[in-house]
Amino acid sequence: MKKSLYIAAALMSVVGCSKSELAPETAGTHDINVSVAVSTGDDTRAVFDGDSHIKFEKGDYFYAAVAKKETPTKGVKVAKSKGAAAGVYYSIFKIKDFEATAPVFDGELWSIVDADFADEYNFYGVFPAAAVNTAYSEEDLTSWIVKIPEEQTATQTSWYNRADIMLVKPTTISTSNKTHNDEYGEYSTVNSEKLEFAHLFGFGKISFAGVPDAYKSQIVKSVRIEAVGDNKALAGRFSVDITKDVYDADVKSTSPVSYINLPGDGTTTVSDYVAWFVANTGEFDVKITVFTNKADLVFERKGLVIARSAITSPIVNYKSSDVVTSHDVALAEGETWTNTPAYSKIINSSYKERAWGDGDKKMNFSISYPGSNNGNYGTSLYTTDGYTQGLASSTIIGGKVVLSSAADFSGVKMVKANLGIYTDGVTADFTMSLVKDGKQYDLDKVNITGNGNNPDGKEYYFSGNSECESGQLVLTVDNLSNQSCRPYIGALSINPAPGIVLDSKTIKVAKTAHSESVDCGVYAATGDPTITVADDAKAWLSASWASNKLTVTVAENTGKKRVGTITIKAKGLSETTETVTVEQASATAVTYKLSVTAADMYKVLKAEADKLTNEGKEVDPLSGYPVTAKFTAKGVNDATKTTEVEIYGDKLYIGSATETSFKSKGSIKCTSAVGAISKIVVVADKKMKAGAFDDLILKLSSDGSSWSKVNSNALSYTGDGPYTSTAVIEDDSINWFDIAVTNWGSSTPVYSFEVTFTTD
Repeated sequence: MKKSLYIAAALMSVVGCSKSELAPETAGTHDINVSVAVSTGDDTRAVFDGDSHIKFEKGDYFYAAVAKKETPTKGVKVAKSKGAAAGVYYSIFKIKDFEATAPVFDGELWSIVDADFADEYNFYGVFPAAAVNTAYSEEDLTSWIVKIPEEQTATQTSWYNRADIMLVKPTTISTSNKTHNDEYGEYSTVNSEKLEFAHLFGFGKISFAGVPDAYKSQIVKSVRIEAVGDNKALAGRFSVDITKDVYDADVKSTSPVSYINLPGDGTTTVSDYVAWFVANTGEFDVKITVFTNKADLVFERKGLVIARSAITSPIVNYKSSDVVTSHDVALAEGETWTNTPAYSKIINSSYKERAWGDGDKKMNFSISYPGSNNGNYGTSLYTTDGYTQGLASSTIIGGKVVLSSAADFSGVKMVKANLGIYTDGVTADFTMSLVKDGKQYDLDKVNITGNGNNPDGKEYYFSGNSECESGQLVLTVDNLSNQSCRPYIGALSINPAPGIVLDSKTIKVAKTAHSESVDCGVYAATGDPTITVADDAKAWLSASWASNKLTVTVAENTGKKRVGTITIKAKGLSETTETVTVEQASATAVTYKLSVTAADMYKVLKAEADKLTNEGKEVDPLSGYPVTAKFTAKGVNDATKTTEVEIYGDKLYIGSATETSFKSKGSIKCTSAVGAISKIVVVADKKMKAGAFDDLILKLSSDGSSWSKVNSNALSYTGDGPYTSTAVIEDDSINWFDIAVTNWGSSTPVYSFEVTFTTD
C-alpha cells in the first residue's frame, strides 16, 4: 500500500569541483548537477488526467534540499546561481520535457563549500514549488511551510494541480564514485538511485443527485466547501518535516482555512457538476454551498473523510431539509424595486457581474455582447450627480449589447429606466423585455440618438406585458447606426411611482390670446392627472391634459411680461407632482440690437489715443489700454427706439486699431445690466468658445458679479477665418456679457460684435 503512493524516478548526478582560479568566494566549492527521470507507472504525475494517472505540465518545478548523513535535518547551504556564493538551503528543479514518456527534472546544487561536501547526501523535495511558503534562509528541514490554497481552479475532470502537494521520498545521492579530470581540476560521478514522490494530502470528488427540477438544470457559478465542525483545518498553511517518509511526516496546521472555493465553467449544471478539490487529511463536518445565478443550494453533511493520496467520491443526495435560497425578487402589489447607480455597482472589466438594488432585495446583473469576442465590457461614466452604467467600453462588434438580471423578477407592471448614448449622433434601439423559460416577452422599445457625449440620460417608461409579469429583466440594445456606440443606463426602477415627463418645465408663449399644446407624458398612474393653475394667474391662464398633451390657454397680454404656474399631480403607487412655468411675452417690451463694428471702435480708440498724446503720453501699439465708451442700440422692430449701452474694454490696443479691426487682450463687456440677452454674435480671428483653455470665451451673468461660461451647446460657427461665432441664450435672467480673451492666447483681432437684448 505504501509503495503505491510513491512516484518512482531514476536519478543521475554529476559532481564538479571548481578550478583554483575562481573568485575567492567560490574557490574550493563543488557543484552537483542532478537529473530526475520520472517513471511511467500508474501513479506518476502531478495533475490527474481523468483516467488512471496524473501528468506534468509545462513550466512545472519543485524545491529540493540536501543534508549530510550525520545531520539529516540540517540543510546544506547552496547558491542560487552558478558561480555565486552559497546562501540558501534550497534548489530549483525544473521540468525539461513535460510531454516526454518519462519526463525529466533538472536541477543544480551549486557552490557547496568544502566543509559541507560529502560522499553521500540525503535528498529531499516538495512539489510543486508554488505550494511552498517557507523561509529558505533556515537550515532546519523539519518545519517547511506548505499551503493548500482555498481558491482552487479545478476543472470538471481534475483537481487544481497547484494544490496537490507531493513530498520526495528521502533518498541518497552518492558522490563517492567520482573520477578526476586533470585538465579542468574537476570531478564527476554517476548515480542510479531511485527518486520517488508521494501525495501529502487527499482529494475530494463530490457530485450531486436528487436535486429538484427547479434547480438541477441551473448553471453552477461556484461551489464552496466549508468545514463547520470542530476540525476546521480544511486548507491553509501547514508545517511539514520534509526529511521524513510521507507516512511518517508530521503535518501540523499553522494557519487553518475552513473553506475551499471552486469555480463553475459557465456551462455545467448542478446535476452534472463534479467538485474536485485537494484538502487536508481528516474527518470533517461540512457545509457545501452550490451557487447559481438563481439560487444558493446549501447541503450540510457530517463525516467527510479525506485520506492521504486517496480520492474520496461521495454523492450528495438532496434532502427536504436542505436549504435553498432563491435569488428571485418577488414584488408584492404596490411594491417598487429601484437601483441608483454608484461606483460600487458598476459592471466593468474587473466585475463582470454586480448586485443592484437600493433596498434589501438585491439582484445580480451582467452585460453580454452576442456575436462579439473582442473583450468588450461595461464601464462607468460621470454624470452631473454621480455615475451611470456604460454598457460598452469600445466598438460593439456584432452590433448588440444585452443587460440581463441573473434571476427572475415577478409582479412586473412597468419599468422605468434612464437611458442614453454617450456617442454623439449614433442611434440605436433599446428594448426592455422579460425572459421566462427561454421565451422573450417584450415590454416596449425606444429609439435613442446620442447627444453630445452627455451621460445624464432621459427617463423612459416601458409598459408591462399582459402575457407575462415575471422573468429575467433584459435590456437589449441593437440596430446601431454605427458600431462605435457607447450606450448607457442610469437609474432603474420596476413598478415606479407615477412619472410626469416634459421636454421643458418652462413654456414661453406669445402675447396674443391663443392656445398651444406641449408633450406631457404621464406614466404608471391609476388615472388622469389633476391640473391646477395658481390663483394669481387664473385671470389670464388656464390648462388641461389629455392623451399625454398639456394644453395651455392664455388671454391677450397688454402689459409687461407675466408668469403663471401650473401644478400637475399624478397618483399611482405614490403621488408625483410637477410644476410648469408659463411665461407670456410682454406687450410693452422692446428688443434692441447693439451692433459695434471695427469702424465704430476705431473712432473711440483714435480719440483715446489722441487724448493720451495731447497729455504728453506715448501710445505703445503693442500694449493694451482701458477704454470706456457708450454705443447706441436700436430697436429691432422699431428703429426709432434707441438706448445707450456703456462698454468697457480693459485691454484694448488703441495704437494698432484700424477701421477694419481692433485687438483685445482682455474683456469687452457691459458696465451695467442691458436687459434679457438672447443672442451674441462675434466676428474675430478666433472662435468664441467655452473651454477652460480656449483663447476667446463668452462669459455671462445675471447679476454682474457671478459669471459662468456660455454652454458649448449654445454656440455655432460660420466662416474659416475670420470666424463668425453665434451664441443663442435661452435663460431670460442673463443680462450681462463679457467677451474675453484669456491669458492663454495672444491679442485677438476683432472685426465686430453684436448683442440682442430685450427690456420691459
